[in-house]
Amino acid sequence: MNKFSRRDVLTTGGVAAAAFLSANGSSSNGRADAQQTALHHDDNVIAKSINSDTVKVPTLYARLHNRHIAFCSTIFPSVPGLRLDACVYEPGDGFLKLNLMGVSVPADNTLVYRHSVKSIPGLIHETTFTADTGTVEAVGRVTLDSHLKPSDLRVPENLPTPNLCWCFQKSPNLVAGGSASPPYGERPNVYPTWVQRCFIFTEQGLTFLDKTQRTKTDEVPADDPRNNPVWSQHYIGVWQKAGGESLPVNTSHTRYVAPVIGAVSNDGKYLIGLASESPRYIAQAWHTCLHHVVTWSPTSSPPLERQWRMKLYAMQNEPVVLMARVASDFPSSMRLRDHVIDNQ
Repeated sequence: MNKFSRRDVLTTGGVAAAAFLSANGSSSNGRADAQQTALHHDDNVIAKSINSDTVKVPTLYARLHNRHIAFCSTIFPSVPGLRLDACVYEPGDGFLKLNLMGVSVPADNTLVYRHSVKSIPGLIHETTFTADTGTVEAVGRVTLDSHLKPSDLRVPENLPTPNLCWCFQKSPNLVAGGSASPPYGERPNVYPTWVQRCFIFTEQGLTFLDKTQRTKTDEVPADDPRNNPVWSQHYIGVWQKAGGESLPVNTSHTRYVAPVIGAVSNDGKYLIGLASESPRYIAQAWHTCLHHVVTWSPTSSPPLERQWRMKLYAMQNEPVVLMARVASDFPSSMRLRDHVIDNQ
């Protein structure tokens, strides 16, 4: 990897990127490219985006898991062996509870999911997925049912966000063991290789998660194979206190300097990265999946004028390019590290 001086970081186009990278941020083991896992008729596809450029841009597919949970699935044409299956949304305590209403196709390369908020009749959560070359972006906002006026409903200031799970279990070039079929590499003898290929950016640069401090979870017994070594872990930024809010037990004391979590492919040629502006925390979870637990912003605006936003990048294994793109798409996220606090 090229070396970057501080002057490079401050003056070049990809600037914020290089400061987060270490010399071992890229690797290749010479394996052959994996093939994509196709979508079939039994995947319950209910909508498909209109693709403006099928050579470069992923096609988005809305498919049903059950009546209330859908997925946004896509195969990336530029990254062999990568299929995204984003769960819209994963249930769980502390997250916004939603029921699926429908999916629309309002523009090219776009799908919009509409959900009713279970606890607040008349409040609708809209998620817009937009595909572009090597990326899928998700933006969420709340709006009112068409028969209501803003004065008819009070939206809570502290409304939680839903839990969007970016899952790669059907990606043979990412899943541990390379098999995009059950049990999706979720075996003690292979799953840790997924952890070894996942990364965050710390003060030391690109840091693979097996090199971070990882705390056992209380979701399984302490002597369970999934705690030895630890399978799932949550991370926060250097500007956040581990004890500053209610966090999962398995939250690492290793903190990131930019809100990005990613993974290198099995063949070492490609990477994926998931970024957002200022999440509560990010996670490498139990399956071959990544999470950002995001916040509504701007906090100074009324709830109906806020949104949350995440973006997945899929590209050649060039971490400096990833961080340059994140710096362009989420510029304020690169300034968060300036507010470092002690992790006490």
